[in-house]
Amino acid sequence: MEKCYEYFECKEIECIVFQNKNEQACWETEGTLCFFQPLTPIIKESSQKEKCDFCLYKTSILGNK
Repeated sequence: MEKCYEYFECKEIECIVFQNKNEQACWETEGTLCFFQPLTPIIKESSQKEKCDFCLYKTSILGNK
C-alpha cells in the first residue's frame, strides 16, 4: 500500500506518519497533520476520525466502505 505522504506528495515532515515504517493506516493514527484546503470548515469542527472520512487517500484505499 502506498503511504499517504507519497500519495499526496506531502512535505509535512514533522507529521507523525511521515516516513513511518509501520503498517498502521494514517486514518488510524491520532495527531496526523493532514489538511485539505476545501474542507477547512469541516476539519476545524471535526475529530480526527471524522476528518479522515473526507480523505481522498482513505477513499482510494478502502473504496466506499
